[in-house]
Amino acid sequence: MSPTNPKHPSTLLHALAPAASTTTRRKRTAATPHIALPVSVPILAGPAPTVPTPPPATTPVAAPPADPAPSTTAGAPPVVSIPPVPAGFVAPVPHAYAGYNPSARLLAAAADAIANLQSFDVTVLGPLAPPPATLASALQVALGWRALRVPSAAWDAYVRAQTGLAWRTALTLLDELKPLFLAAVAKSPDLAVQYQGLAQVFDAPKQAAKKGLATRTKNAQTKAAAAAQTAAAPSASAAAPPAAPVKTVTVSV
Repeated sequence: MSPTNPKHPSTLLHALAPAASTTTRRKRTAATPHIALPVSVPILAGPAPTVPTPPPATTPVAAPPADPAPSTTAGAPPVVSIPPVPAGFVAPVPHAYAGYNPSARLLAAAADAIANLQSFDVTVLGPLAPPPATLASALQVALGWRALRVPSAAWDAYVRAQTGLAWRTALTLLDELKPLFLAAVAKSPDLAVQYQGLAQVFDAPKQAAKKGLATRTKNAQTKAAAAAQTAAAPSASAAAPPAAPVKTVTVSV
């Protein structure tokens, strides 16, 4: 077979070689795209937004335990300093501020909104708009009181729970002691004078008076019943008919 024959193997290889090399070059070119170098763009630095902070507390308030373990008794209360309510404060009626609760969207964007107001151009909206500084201050005050409300509500709930546990324990023990103390005072009245505090807690004088009144009433009822029974005995004998005379029969044998 002649090398010039189109079907000769060498002729076919020679004809396919350029096409294969071209295909390879195209694949390499497609696999390696042109990468442009990044161009540095200057970034203008603006004023950093300020995050509002709640108003400083005049006196610290202890926070409740993060995860209190369930207990059937209450421990000693912690030493805390709670600021007093201002003189003359009168609690509003329920639902006095209904409709004035901030939305979640407002709370999420309040810090950025305050930063915008602090650098706001008053000439944009004209003289009819509220002063930006006044609005920013109002938002800061509102956020500050809301920041105090959450831990205060949690602390109030914790205090209520511990108060209930503590009084349940104390009143249960007092109920166990009351009948024993009153019985001892009934035998020795001087104990009510010696332990005046317990006597007032259990109302020992009144209890003793009640017991004495009950005893006197019972004795009076017993005496009255006995007297009535004694008075009823003669009348019963008088009302009875006279007995018939006894006849004696003599039998002679």
